[in-house]
Amino acid sequence: MIALEKQIQKQFFPFIFTLNPYIDIWKNISGTISIDYPDCGPIKDVKEFRDKFLANKKYFGGKNVVLLFDEFQCLLDTEEYFVFCSEMKNIMDNRATYNIQAIFGFGTFQTTKLAKIDSKSTFSPFHMPETTIIEPLPEKLVYILLNEWASTIGMVIPPSILKDIYITIGGYAGILGLLGLALQSSTSIT
Repeated sequence: MIALEKQIQKQFFPFIFTLNPYIDIWKNISGTISIDYPDCGPIKDVKEFRDKFLANKKYFGGKNVVLLFDEFQCLLDTEEYFVFCSEMKNIMDNRATYNIQAIFGFGTFQTTKLAKIDSKSTFSPFHMPETTIIEPLPEKLVYILLNEWASTIGMVIPPSILKDIYITIGGYAGILGLLGLALQSSTSIT
């Protein structure tokens, strides 16, 4: 996400929101906004997000905004889902008014469910042709990669631990890569 943010900064104004299922979406978004823009005040709903924040050109230094929502699947079971997606569609349809270039949602496989639910809906900004699905790695490949990384430091990972790791990371390559880097940078045990 950080690398993407740096790339986007060259031409646009990226704004990252990490959603949390245990925190009200608007408290979460308000908290993120208040770090850099305390004068914006609290955001109570999607319309205030649009009118108080996105429509205010002074915040973005003349650049169009790219919204990045991490853990986007957190919207799936909320009361806000329909209103939020409808308003994001409105914002995308009126890009010039709201200084918006693009909206990205990142999340687990549940995010594809969001796209499938509304793939034919006029109210959603999320359409399946615009959805990139990154499939998790198969369990066997995760075991092979982990053992390869572990062998660089003379370690053997027991099958039960491999299974626990796979269950925990779900086969997602990014998390697996971080684990591999941690293993490779560890001190050899031989």
